Amino acid sequence: MAKKHTPKKNFHKTLLQSYILTNCKRRLFLELGKNKPHLWFDPVRSVPSTPPERLMFQQKYLKDKGKEYENKVYSHLMRLSNSHFKPNVSRGVSASLLTKEALETFHDLYLKNPKNTLMLLEYQFKIPETYFDTIFTFKNGIKILPVDFSEQRPDIIFLGNQLNELVDKVYEIRNDGAVLELKEEELKNRCGISVFDIKYIQEENVSKKNFLEILYYLKTLAVYIKEKNLEDKFYVRANYNGIFPLRDKKQLQKVKAIKGLFNILILNIISWKEANRIYDIVLRDIQRLWKKAPCAIEKIKTNIHQGCGYCQYIEDCKITLGMTDGASPRDWSLKLIPFTSQSIAQELIKEYKFHTIGNLVDNLDKIKVKSIPKPLYSELPALRLKTKALLLNQITYPTQGQAQSFAIPRYSPIALNFDVEYDRNTDKIFATCIFL
Repeated sequence: MAKKHTPKKNFHKTLLQSYILTNCKRRLFLELGKNKPHLWFDPVRSVPSTPPERLMFQQKYLKDKGKEYENKVYSHLMRLSNSHFKPNVSRGVSASLLTKEALETFHDLYLKNPKNTLMLLEYQFKIPETYFDTIFTFKNGIKILPVDFSEQRPDIIFLGNQLNELVDKVYEIRNDGAVLELKEEELKNRCGISVFDIKYIQEENVSKKNFLEILYYLKTLAVYIKEKNLEDKFYVRANYNGIFPLRDKKQLQKVKAIKGLFNILILNIISWKEANRIYDIVLRDIQRLWKKAPCAIEKIKTNIHQGCGYCQYIEDCKITLGMTDGASPRDWSLKLIPFTSQSIAQELIKEYKFHTIGNLVDNLDKIKVKSIPKPLYSELPALRLKTKALLLNQITYPTQGQAQSFAIPRYSPIALNFDVEYDRNTDKIFATCIFL
């Protein structure tokens, strides 16, 4: 008997993070619909989705380095008193289940010594389906879950109220997503929960994608606490969560107790208000896409930019924009002109009604430079060169008057840079050179 194929989960923190990085609704739509396409796409059709080799290599490298650093951090945290984890055969940490029984046991430990903070490493919980009720509303009166979601496993969970001493006010994330200030009397016998994730990144590079990841942990955890009827014992703290960024061996060795993680400033605390704003924007856009579904994939706008060369859906977007086999570059969308910003492309489309490269080539001379400067004006010479190169499919040089010379004083300390730009989206090389 053949083994039933189980599709990979397609709703997870990486999905949310990739949307924040790309701001591409088309990619988000394709990711949301890939497991249950009949609920999202009309008509249902195949979508080219092979990740570029360079992306696969990059992902593997970053994943390996991240795991290596994670194990390095765990080797220090495992030695601290009040740390809880399941050791594996390689002396690292294996996943544990954050069951209701486990939480009740930890609550009992907390009550025995409320001044202590408990640290849980790699504890995993399943997101209750009720979390998705507000995201994916009923269709035709029928409750549908149109995605397959993954479980949650934060690297570090802190349990206790000692962290409240580090904030002016204590805020709780409720199961309905609301954030409310907690009064002193509301903390009685309730144990606070904070979440941190270990990241192989410099502290200054902690960004909104990390904010979003932490909020996703916290929001789903709040629903989980509600489902297990543990609201009288736990609350999810909104304003003391974040990232364990890249730290060297000397910094890690200074940590002798859990409290030291906060006193020595090892952790990076995120702004919960900013994180909550980002989270709401992403969830709102997912809700809007679900309301449109099922619909033709082409109805969801593309957002072509230089990062698209790393996307597994780039070929599908290029087809939508007219770059099909055998098609002349004249018929391509002008959004495919290499190294042309979306703002310039939108100005040409909305103000001048140019949609294809052919439209632009035929009408470039009609664009008059007026007295009030526009970003487009400085781009016109480059647009002329780039579109000509695309149409001719050969090296194109500036005409007389477009290339300027200048004198360099003798003995001047100067560096000359020769820059060769490769456009991944169209597989074209554009060179900027200096003639001496």
